[in-house]
Amino acid sequence: MHVIAICVAAGLLDDQSGLRLSLQVFIDRKPPFYTLADKTETMTAAEIYAAFGAPSD
Repeated sequence: MHVIAICVAAGLLDDQSGLRLSLQVFIDRKPPFYTLADKTETMTAAEIYAAFGAPSD
């Protein structure tokens, strides 16, 4: 499986009104004070590595 990701900083977009947060990753590594108001799907580190592979050193 090949995964292609294109990352663009949201601040570069002229119209950000249609953007919605849909996924929080590494949710098990977030600090306890970090909470987002939007209800989203979440993935732990283990789930991310299982889906996309562990990082190579």
